[in-house]
This record gives sequence, structure tokens and C-alpha cells, in this order.
Amino acid sequence: MDHQQSPERPDPHAVDPVAMLLRATRDEPDARRRERVRASVHAAWHESLAERRGQHRYPILALAAGITIAVLAAWLLLSRTGSTETHITPTTVATVTTVEGQVLNLGAAENSVARVLNAGDTIRSDERIQTGQGRVGLRLEDGVSVVRGIEVRLDTKTELRIAGLDTVTLARGALYVDTDGAEIPATPHALAVVTPFGTARDIGTRFTVRLEEQSLRVAVRDGEVEVEHGTDLHRAPGGTALVLDPEGGTTRSPIEPYDPTWAWTTRIGPGFELDGASLAEFLDWLSHESGWTVSYGSQDLAGQARSWELNGPPIQGMELEEALAMVMRTNALDFELDHGMVTILGDSEDGDLEDTRNNRVGSASG
Repeated sequence: MDHQQSPERPDPHAVDPVAMLLRATRDEPDARRRERVRASVHAAWHESLAERRGQHRYPILALAAGITIAVLAAWLLLSRTGSTETHITPTTVATVTTVEGQVLNLGAAENSVARVLNAGDTIRSDERIQTGQGRVGLRLEDGVSVVRGIEVRLDTKTELRIAGLDTVTLARGALYVDTDGAEIPATPHALAVVTPFGTARDIGTRFTVRLEEQSLRVAVRDGEVEVEHGTDLHRAPGGTALVLDPEGGTTRSPIEPYDPTWAWTTRIGPGFELDGASLAEFLDWLSHESGWTVSYGSQDLAGQARSWELNGPPIQGMELEEALAMVMRTNALDFELDHGMVTILGDSEDGDLEDTRNNRVGSASG
């Protein structure tokens, strides 16, 4: 007499192939995908049990087939969902210091939603910046370290991707790099600017990189820049403009640190806080931004400049000659500007800053 078999139940002491499979997965999927894997594997497992009820004479083969089906089902699900891929969270690589006009952050992906940048915004790795008719100043920093980062300024009609703290990719337009004052690791190169024509690497310098349709122009204000094109390496010292064509040919020409082609970089620079600063501090900033050499009419003037306190609104987005004239006028000082040389004078050629300061205070109190 045949006896009806009761449905088989999984042995509670047997090895759970689902748990075994999940433990064997190096990159564990997220909760939702893990549940989908578990459900798929259990379905395959119960299907194998059903087959075993009809083929109880071959329990070992059925068990092996069930495990094989479970593993294959899980592998297919994981490979289709891509859960084994490593997802890297973008990190902060830059902070917006100044903005002129409308500048967009296009995001890292092609389908990202663009957003308008404002001073204080942060940029994440691989995000693309597009200036259009605007300009923007950035400081490369991770948002955690307290060290001062490299300054990068973008001209109009520029698109730049910031890969990290030491690498940017210029798709079009122009940028200005200022590593002076940046607290960077003691390495030969602080920043690499990647372009279709080659890669420019600084050696402690200030320089511009301008990408045209048929050329790459690197102008070095001070320091030195290396431009790598294929297997060729070109060096450009301070005071040199290097132009590279698509075939790798180069032309060089001299460029002064106060050449008019640097003018756009000052408009989007960090600016200067006048209140509480000394005249000497203002002139040091002016010299750095303009490339002008500052001198005084006498040694006494040079010494007194360190204690001459200034007052006035912050200088931001002004032409530097206009800023110089404003500060000199406000403080009743004379100056001369000729071929990149600024000479500071008192009220007259025989005067000094002490006389000028007394005259200013007397005029203000009278």
C-alpha cells in the first residue's frame, strides 16, 4: 500500500545557501537589493525542493542542483543591478571666493541639473564649471583642512572640470593660477592643468592657460611652468608666453608681469579689506595683483608706511589703477605710475607721510 508522502521541509540544521551566498559577497548590496537577492534565491531553493519530492531517489544531485540554481540566480541579479560596483562619494575640492555675473555648476554627470554659483558655495570632485559671460574665483580646498589652498580664477567663456585638489581639466576658455601663499605639500608640482593640447604643471608660480581652437597659450608671470605635449616637455620661466600648436610646434615671446593681458585676473581676485590695514599692506597686495613695482620717495616714507592706517570700503572688482587712485586721494597722498613702477609721494616732493597724516587729521577736525 502506497503511503502519501508529507511535504519535505528544509532541515533547520542544514547550511543556509542564502546566508552562505551573502557572506561570500565581497561588496554587499544595499538593503533593498539584498532583499531582492534573498527572495530570488529562496524561490529557486523551494523550486529545487519541489523537484526533490519527485526525484527522492537522487537527493544529493537535487541538493547540488538547488544550490547551483540559487547561486546563478543571485549572480545574475547582482550583475544586472550593478550592486557589485563601488560607489565613491564625491568630495569637496574647491570653494567659491568671488563671482562676477552668472556662473553655473553643471554637475559631474551629463544629466545633472545646473545651479548658479554664489560666493561661499563648494565644488565637488569632477563637477564642471561654466562661466558664460561671467567670471569666478575659486580656492582649491577640501573644506576640512585649515590650510590655504591654491587660487584659480576663470575668465569669461570658460568651462573647467575640477578632478581634485591637484588636477583640473580645461575644456575651453582661460584660467589663472596663483600658488603664492598656498599651503601645499612639498612636491615639485602643485597643480596640473589638463588640456587637449597638453598638460601644464606649475613649479611654484602664477600663470594663465588659455585654450584656443588651434593653440594653447601659457603665460608665466613668475616662477616656472612645464608643458607636456606627448613625449615633449617644454619649460616656460617667468616673463615668458609659450604658444603650442596642434602639431607640437612652439613659439615664445616675453611678457611683463604688468602686461594688460593680466588685467582680467584682478577683477575676480580676492579683493582687499582697507579698514585697519596699513598703507604698506595695501601696496603689497596691489603689487602682487598688478605686477607693479612699488617704491617710495624716501626711506622715511617707506618706514612710515607700516604705521599708516587706512580706512574705507573693501576693494573688490575694481580696476587696480582706479583702486590706487582712490586710496591715495582718500589719504591725501600723491603717486606716480609709469611703465609698471608706482612711486609714493607725500603732499609734495619735500613732504612726508607724517606731514600728510597731520594735514589730513587737521582737515577732518576743522
